[in-house]
Amino acid sequence: MSAARGLAFFDMDGTLVDGDCGLLFVRDCTLRGLIPPRELAAWVGWLVRAAREGVGEPVVAEAKRQLLRIWLRLGEQAAEAAYDDFFRRVLRPRLRPDTCAEVAHAQREGQVILITANLRTMAIRIGRELGIPPEFCLGAEAVRDANGAITGDIDRPILMGEWRARFVTERAAREQIELHQVRAYGDSLHDLPMLRAVGRPCAVHPGRALRRVAAAEGFRLLG
Repeated sequence: MSAARGLAFFDMDGTLVDGDCGLLFVRDCTLRGLIPPRELAAWVGWLVRAAREGVGEPVVAEAKRQLLRIWLRLGEQAAEAAYDDFFRRVLRPRLRPDTCAEVAHAQREGQVILITANLRTMAIRIGRELGIPPEFCLGAEAVRDANGAITGDIDRPILMGEWRARFVTERAAREQIELHQVRAYGDSLHDLPMLRAVGRPCAVHPGRALRRVAAAEGFRLLG
């Protein structure tokens, strides 16, 4: 097994970014008049469902399908341009300096993987900002038809919870890096399986529940 190379996994929403990229984008599009009333009503319905059921994988998948409606309605090129503009205006100032410094440190040690339950295109945009290649930016993938056009559906399962922990474990094995050497960064209880899977977990600006677990289990705390 290799002891010379590092491997670090970073959650995106709440960890690298102060907030949820998808919901912030929807809010920005709403303020700019880019979301019609029917889609806005669907988002209100989703918020009610999330409050009632919690944000498990099926509920998160529905949110990503609703996000893709923006891409379907505007067209991929226009939607990507709108998201890039949104990133410059809204997300760049929300990047957490302390977590970004951790990314830079981990990049000097070895491989950094950005992993999110949000759309992969959003992860790729942040990866471009932080020098993380697209192939190391993972997220919810849009299903495409035989001609390469997005269909509006999402590949399942989304990499969250236990699925994310399984991916981290398998990726470390593929890279021949012992799990006790692997770093992982997350901000919520949804990241807990991933944090518990590695030897160097870090709870980033955690909510109260994760902060309690991090203190009890000896995770490093950032923020």
